[in-house]
Formats: sequence, C-alpha cells, structure tokens
Amino acid sequence: MFAETVRKLINTDGRLGVIVPTGIATDATCQNFFGDLIQKENLSNLYDFENRKKLFSAIASEIKFTLLGISGKATQNTDFSFFLTQAKQIEDKSRVFQLSPKDIALMNPNTLTCPVFRTKVDAELTKKIYQLVPVLENEKTGNNPWGISFMRMFDMSNDSHLFQNSAGQGLVPLYEGKMFHQFDHRFGCYNQGMVDGDKNTFRAIPTPTIEQRQNHDFTIKSRYWVDKSEVQNRLASKWNKEWILSFRNICRSVDERTAIFSLLPKVGVGNSAPVMILAVD
Repeated sequence: MFAETVRKLINTDGRLGVIVPTGIATDATCQNFFGDLIQKENLSNLYDFENRKKLFSAIASEIKFTLLGISGKATQNTDFSFFLTQAKQIEDKSRVFQLSPKDIALMNPNTLTCPVFRTKVDAELTKKIYQLVPVLENEKTGNNPWGISFMRMFDMSNDSHLFQNSAGQGLVPLYEGKMFHQFDHRFGCYNQGMVDGDKNTFRAIPTPTIEQRQNHDFTIKSRYWVDKSEVQNRLASKWNKEWILSFRNICRSVDERTAIFSLLPKVGVGNSAPVMILAVD
C-alpha cells in the first residue's frame, strides 16, 4: 500500500526512491503491483540488501530490504542487484545487471515477479538458457511442452484418518518431503530413535549411514503408512508407472537447493512433497 501510494504521487517527469521489503519484487502477493511496474516500464532500479552488515542496527540481520526506484515515465534500462550488504557494492559492475520487461516475461511469464541473481554473469547465462528452453508451463499462453501437471496426493491434516502408525498387509509408506533429497529417495528415515518412549513423537529424522546406503535391500521407515489402493485411486488413469516424480516444498531462495526432486517408489506422498505428472509413454 505504501509503495502504491507514493507511486501515485509522482508526475510524468518525476522519480522517487523508497526503501521497501524485497518481497515487493519477488513475492506472489505483490506480483500485480510489480508486474504493472515492469509492463509500463516505470521501474528505474532495484537494489536488494541483506542486513548482515547491520546497515539498520535495530532490525534482524536476516531481514532483506530493497532500494526501489520508480519513474513517472517509461525507462529503457532498469538496473538490478541482489544480496548486497553494503551501499558501495552498487558500484561493482559485476553485481549490477539489466533486465528488460521482455527478459522478465521470458523467465517468469506466469507471475512477472523478479528473478534473483547474485551476479551479472548469472543473469546473462540464465537469460540464454530460457531463450533456448521454455518454462515448464506458460499459464498465459497455455503452452505446456513437457505435458506436465501436478498433484497433491495426501494432505497430512485432512487425510490423517487414512494413515496407519505401523506397516501392514496392503499398506505402503507415506513419504514426507524431508525423507528424500536430490536423486536420493533414502535421505531421511524414522528407523532410529523416539523421544521419551512416545511412539508418536520423533526426533529430527536421521540420515541412513553409509553402510545402510550400500545395502541395496535397505529401505527407510516412514512415520505413517497408507493403503496401497488409496494411492492407486489417486493416481488412477493419470499415472501407470511403478515410480513417481516428486519434489520438496522449498520456501527460501537461500536454501541449499531451490528445487529438490527425486524419483520415488510408488508410495503415498504427503503435501510437503507434491507429485509431478509427466506425459510419457
């Protein structure tokens, strides 16, 4: 609301600069405002800072904020820079890059939110990749070259009545996002340790040992199991393979990976790991 108000105060020859949370450019809740700035070419610059060097001593070091420049008239060149910690880094040409409205629409056509890069080289490389390979699905044009769709197989709250606390005949494990990692469907398991003897309370789940990983017959234990027929019903005609492709919910760009995918056995999967359905033979 603050950014929208100050934008309305400038005339066609005016320009302003404000300090706002970085989410104004990257969060889905602000996509309409930022998308309008981009399409009308009113964004003159965006310099994103992390407060790790305590530029603002009274706020937490992990807080991110942006110096947002807005112009009353269309601007041909918009400067971007991210993950800055000191104002003088704006002068570093390797960290400042330019993106046109066309570039942003190329990389983020569905939301028009701002892609984030640490260096100019990263931005240029990513731009070239998108020029050669389209996004998975363009919701505006309907272009879906990979033939993908997504599924939230089981909700950990709403579907909890379907879950069993132990393995049994006709049951398959219910996977959670923390149980797999990149190319690894045996990343975290409930095989070890419970807290205070309470069978329903677990420590942060451990990772299997090297010896366990070297054992091809070793399988990780899930917290819950679900009837195999429930899994079959939810996949139904959408997927007939004996494996599924799933990815973990990742909420921050500073995590180890912004996309963590793995092939899983044909098991139940909770809402922390959506399933990707592909148009494959």
